[in-house]
Amino acid sequence: MELHDAQSFKRLPPVQLRDPEVIREICERISALEPAAARRRALGTLVDQLLDAEQAEVAVRVAALAPTLTPATNANDVDPWFENILLLKIVDHLLERQELPRAEQLLDEAARGLSQLWHYEPVDLPVIPPWFQLTRRYRRAARPDRVAQVWDQVVAWARLIEQERAVPDPAWFQPTDGSRILAEIVAEMIELGHHARALATASAIRHAPFRAQALARVARVSMLSPLDAQSGMLSQVSELLTRRRGSRAEHAADLALAANLLAEPGKTHLSEGASLTVLREQTRHELVALLAAVDEPGAEPLPVAERLRAGQALGLLGDPRFPLIDEEWLASLANRSTRLTTEGEHYWRFVPAGSYWLGGWADHDPYAGPLQRDQRVARLPLQSFWIARIPVTVSQFARFVVEGYRADRCWTPHGLRWRAERLTPDRWGFPPYQGANQPVVFVNWYEATAYCRWLSARFGTALPPGYRICLPSEAEWEVAATTGGVERRPYPWGHAPPGLERAVSSAWKLQAPAPVGLCPEGSAACGALDMAGAIWEACGSGEEAYPERADTPLDDRATTPGSGLFALRGGSWAQPSHCLRAGARHSYVPHNNNYHDAGLRLALAFRPEACC
Repeated sequence: MELHDAQSFKRLPPVQLRDPEVIREICERISALEPAAARRRALGTLVDQLLDAEQAEVAVRVAALAPTLTPATNANDVDPWFENILLLKIVDHLLERQELPRAEQLLDEAARGLSQLWHYEPVDLPVIPPWFQLTRRYRRAARPDRVAQVWDQVVAWARLIEQERAVPDPAWFQPTDGSRILAEIVAEMIELGHHARALATASAIRHAPFRAQALARVARVSMLSPLDAQSGMLSQVSELLTRRRGSRAEHAADLALAANLLAEPGKTHLSEGASLTVLREQTRHELVALLAAVDEPGAEPLPVAERLRAGQALGLLGDPRFPLIDEEWLASLANRSTRLTTEGEHYWRFVPAGSYWLGGWADHDPYAGPLQRDQRVARLPLQSFWIARIPVTVSQFARFVVEGYRADRCWTPHGLRWRAERLTPDRWGFPPYQGANQPVVFVNWYEATAYCRWLSARFGTALPPGYRICLPSEAEWEVAATTGGVERRPYPWGHAPPGLERAVSSAWKLQAPAPVGLCPEGSAACGALDMAGAIWEACGSGEEAYPERADTPLDDRATTPGSGLFALRGGSWAQPSHCLRAGARHSYVPHNNNYHDAGLRLALAFRPEACC
């Protein structure tokens, strides 16, 4: 018979798949495909077809050809366990037909192949070996002893990841991936009734959030009554809060674990009570103090990993550093700062009226990019205004999504046409970006402006006459970030270069934005945090107006080509350090909501026109 193309075997009747010559010819065709991924897909399809034709042993022989038929052609084209994955397909076929002895034999062979990838030396692999593929099948084959052996191998491998000894490239794995794998294994141990083993594994998890999650799972299935379980949890939290270990990092780890334990009752049958409320408030207070503390000269700084976990833990308990409900917004507006200072916890930070220089940063910036090479400078008069201490967070924006996103009156005319029938922002709730105290991202200028107009309408009576909650003009943003008294600062904090303790940048090696307000040493003179790094922040004025008309906010702008761009300032968590300089600028069209590192910060500024 003739094969018309490399995929023709998909259309072959089962009887022809029993012909060794046909199989040989198909394998030759597969070997000619490019790239290696195409050969793998074709070989997987052939195995499926052979199983459908009840040719399991032929499928085994074909799977054995995988290393020679699908060799990797470059470092990014690696699937070192493909042969074993094909064997697991065959195992599933045999298990369904109750051919247990042969299924178990092939399963052991696949397990040996996969276990070779879990060396106790650095492992150069881009993905996590699929351990659950083995345990799930051993469970079907009624071999709990082999399940336990797989657990032993993967637990040892995951602990090496936690210790940063198992993988040379941090772009592939983070130490927290090892803790996540261990927490998943604990869940399977609990499912199979291995509670003591689950407790021992959970207790040794290195990273606090995953350790707390795993311990909480063990507690829920233990023999303790709900009351005893809660009493034990409260005792553990009390101990974590009262002990003071040697370093700030250890104290931060204790606080993060306490917060994770305290967050569990709201998700389970455990009840709220006075003791729980007191401990939650105490933990929240200590986390805020920890994150607000500036490292003492000569002291060991708080490591990035612990700073990040502390911020995430605070988000679990309800971050009190920004307003959420109406009463908190009104209190923040009534308690605005009244002078240029870094002191105090005011949400609204004061910037005094004055005549300020803008632009000209390229003279002092060897890394000036395309939007910074303009040498022009301008001196503009600005009325006094307030800038929000931190960027708008997910939980703050969430109220608008629920209560105001469909309120037509809060959208500009062009924005309303863009919003059309949308019910939420396009990527709303996307898991890596939905932490309560993460800065909101994937929002465009129309959505940011609608949020500001919604707030102004809601709290208009509490605002100074003529002032509105709005996006800062680019002039207001730059002045808030760079004003330091006598001279302009190249960074919000001064002249020192960026460091891990001053700004969240690409040096943190994150996959998503960090919680807000983790770098008190990066504070601007007005007390605003995260004005360098964290996220690019939308401004209310056009990019082309800088610097001479950078104080002129725009009401609206069309989406059509040539209508103009809006400015973004501040750099982000995904940007290198030279994007954190005060002169760094970026821009976007008003309908662009594709930036995973762009959001907004609020201003309270003089805008005599009504908003909403």
